[in-house]
Formats: sequence, structure tokens, C-alpha cells
Amino acid sequence: MESSELCVVESASVTMNTKNNRGHIILTYEKDIGNYLNVENIDECLKHELLRNPWVPNTTYDFKSDLKSGRTRAFRHQWLRENGSWLTYSALEGYKDFHVSAKIHLSSNWHTESMSGAKDFMDIMNGKKISVIEQVNSGLHKEIEINMLKLKPIISTILFCGTHDLPLRGKKSDSGVFHDLLNFRIESGDEILKDHFLSNVGNAKYSSHRTQNELITLCGKILKEEIVCKANAANAFSIIADESADISGVEQLTIIIRFLDKQSKIREQFLGFLPLDKLDAESVATKILSFMEDSGLNLSKFCGQGYDGCGTMAGKVGGVAKLIRGRYNKALYFHCASHRFNLVINDLNKIMVIRNTIGTIKEIIKFYRESTLRRNLIPNISLFCETRWSSKYKSISLFSENCIVIIHSLQSLPINGLINSNTRQRALYPYFSTSNFSFIISIKIITKYSAILEPVTNILQGVSMELYKVREYVEELLKILEDNRTNANEIFDLLFTDAKSIADDFEITITCPRITGKQLYRNNYSYESPKDYYPVSIFSTLSRLNNSVY
Repeated sequence: MESSELCVVESASVTMNTKNNRGHIILTYEKDIGNYLNVENIDECLKHELLRNPWVPNTTYDFKSDLKSGRTRAFRHQWLRENGSWLTYSALEGYKDFHVSAKIHLSSNWHTESMSGAKDFMDIMNGKKISVIEQVNSGLHKEIEINMLKLKPIISTILFCGTHDLPLRGKKSDSGVFHDLLNFRIESGDEILKDHFLSNVGNAKYSSHRTQNELITLCGKILKEEIVCKANAANAFSIIADESADISGVEQLTIIIRFLDKQSKIREQFLGFLPLDKLDAESVATKILSFMEDSGLNLSKFCGQGYDGCGTMAGKVGGVAKLIRGRYNKALYFHCASHRFNLVINDLNKIMVIRNTIGTIKEIIKFYRESTLRRNLIPNISLFCETRWSSKYKSISLFSENCIVIIHSLQSLPINGLINSNTRQRALYPYFSTSNFSFIISIKIITKYSAILEPVTNILQGVSMELYKVREYVEELLKILEDNRTNANEIFDLLFTDAKSIADDFEITITCPRITGKQLYRNNYSYESPKDYYPVSIFSTLSRLNNSVY
């Protein structure tokens, strides 16, 4: 086929389906108006696109190839430039006697009405006008607008409660923060909401718990769609999942998506809770993949998965990570860095004295927080959080700072006649547990190194965590621990002096534990001086911690 026989068009979406009277094959553009001259019921979106952006031949287009039999004068680009407000060209239909036909057409009622109709249609499609149907149903349109105004404060109140962690409902369905805020809006002058509540019966006020749940679900769906849309627009994304149980005991996975948005900002967004019927690896993997597919995520961009290190999730042969990567080989598995670090710290519990000290602190805090009267005897110290090391460190730090006050309180409770007998009896065990030098020196060591580890834990939990920065912090941590090992005697002397001052306040005798012939639960260290015993038996955990971090 010779190139002169082809009509040149700009678009790549063309179809070779027509021959003109000269036998030339015409490549027709899909937006060529000639394709739709005899078509009824054209889709409104297509009609809008044809009016807004019809096909226009480029400057190199060969109009002569479209000439029909008996015609010798070709169309010109100049005519499109002069009459561009209403004129377009069709390669299928061509033209005949342009100037005469154009003059007759411009003076016809058909042209005037078509131009007016096209303008009205474009205004409706662009939102500048409402359609005829809506104009006829103006009452319905007005009702829709009023209903939207009524729903706006209700939805706004739900969002306010959600963003400020406020419970919506109280003991009864018509009480609680949600209803109080709606009443507050009415008192503040919201006449639309007031009229809505006065003029409608109970089941038409859109304030029931069912309506609240439905609106919350819709808000969640919209937010989830926006998150998924942004994740799909990114080059890649990862999934983070962790298992937990809700208040009713249902096992579920918390699904988090992590990606880099268009502003080069790292985003971690909650996608939803995934209830688990079975806890085996295959069932969990299937659930995760089904959840992502149902959410609309583009799994071709799925590049990473992060879980804890349990066998079900991280197993190299049949774990969740392995099964998912079998289907999506780009989805590399990463053991949660913060979780790994927490496991290293938990290794300290293998040392009996450290484990007993942590347990004693936990029980003492719990003992005081059980009663308002007891709580007032010492500074406010939050309960231990088993899953967040940072929260646990804060509790330990406050306990250490107020150690003298707490021991004094425990010392006075068993002999306080104003306290009930149950409290006096229960205070004896924690008092005896804290009235020995092993506890005091242990808490000083734990507090010192918790303060060193806590910043790294916070960094590992940060949304904007970057591996090279984490590496820098870990290397700095290792350097600190190495320096502590090198200068162990000097550092321990400071801790020992601090612990000894507390022991002296309470007249606690500093001694070494007795040595037995056969010891199963702790090591026998044959040191005469406590200052020589405790560096070996407790402070040597520095070496173990250092090796674990490596």
C-alpha cells in the first residue's frame, strides 16, 4: 500500500474500515463526527467529548485523498480557523460547495437551535446548569439539598468524635457525646438541625445507632478508597500486619499499608481489621491476599511484607511470608525491626535477678493503682504496657526516680492502723522484695540502660524510618555499649554508690547471696565483697546485651 493512499491522522486509535469513491482507504479517527451522524441515543459522556474535543486534522493532513467522485476542490485548513466555533471536518463525509452550504447553514433555524442546545448541554455537563429533568423536579432537587444540609452537622459531629477519640454513645441509645454535641449545635443556633429534630419522628432523625454505624462505615469506605488510590499511584507499597484480639476475644490482623506518596513523603495508613477464622499459615495468607484484592490494591506493585518473627508468619518453608511471596515474588519479607529489638531486650529476663526486679516493679505499680487511696500515697506511675517498650521504660524511669518514696510507703503500710488489714498484709510481700540490695542495684542498672535503648526503639517505630539512619543509631548504640564494657568498673562504681545511698537510708545490709553446693536457679559466685559480686552477677548483662544487638 502506497503512503499517498493513506489519510494521516493524529490519534493512534484509528480503524481502517472505509474506502472513498477513489478507492483510497480512509483511516477514521474515533472522534470523527461522521461516525455518529446517523446514530441515535449517543451516550452523554461521548456526546460531551465530541462537542468538547472533536477530531481536527493536523496541518499536514491530505484533504485531497477524501475527495469524492466528480469533485476537484479540496477542503482547506483556513476554513476551520475562520469557522472554528461551529465547524468541524469529517473524513468520512467530506463536503460539497463549502461556501454556499455554510452560508445557508448559518442562516437556518436548525443551526441556531443546535448551537443553543449544545451550549445548554455543555453547561449542564460542566455543572453550570441543572438538567431539564431536575428543573421539572425542582421540588425534589430542593428536598435533596435540604436533606444534605440536615446530614452535614450529623456527619460532622461523628467525624469530630472520631478525630478526638470520643465515644459516640452512652448507656442509652439517645444519650452520650454524640447527642450532647448535636444539642449543643442546636443551642448555638443551628436552625436547620433544630427544625429537623422538631419536625421529624424518631426513626427519621438520622441519629440512631444504626445510622451512626452506617455513616461511620461510609466514612471508612471513602477514606480507604482514597488511601488505596494514593498507594496505587505510588511506585510500590508494602503491607504490615500484626495479630491481636478485640474486646470480644476475636482474633484479627491489623493491616497497615506503607508507601511513598507523590510528595516523597513516607505514609503508613491503617486499612482495616481482618478477622481470622483459622490461625494456620495458609488460611492467614489467603485472608491477607483476599483483603488486598477486595480493597482494590494493584498487587503488581506489592513489594514488601512485614510481620513478627513467629513460625506461622515468618516460617521459611510454609510461613505466611513464604506463601505470599510464592505468588508475588517481589514481596520481600522483613521481620519487624522494633519487634526484633524488643526480643533482644527481653533476653535480659533470662537473668533471674533482672526478671524478679521487673516482676516486682510491675506488681507494686499494680498494687498502688488498684485503690485511689493507695494511688495518692505515691506519684502517678502508669501500668506496664507489655507490647510497647517505650511505655514500659517510662514506668521504670518514674519508679526509679521515686524509689525512696515508694519504699517508705511500703514500709509504713503494714504498721498503719488506719489502713485495712487486707492492704497491710498485701504490702508485706512488695516491701520485703524491695528491702534488699539486689533489687535496688538491679533497678539502677535497668533504668540506666533502658534510657540508652529507648531512643532507638522510638526511631524503629517511626513512620519515616529509613534504614541507613537506623543503622547509624544502632552503630552509635553499639559504640556506647562497647565503651560501657571497657569502662565497666568506673560506671558500676557510680551505680553502686547511688544504690548504696538508698540502702543506707533504709538500713539495708549489703551482702552477697549465700553459696550452696548445688545451685540450679542462679550461678554461684565466690566473691567476699558485694562490690565485687554484683558486677559479675548482674552488671555482666552488658556483655550479653551487646552480643545480642550484634
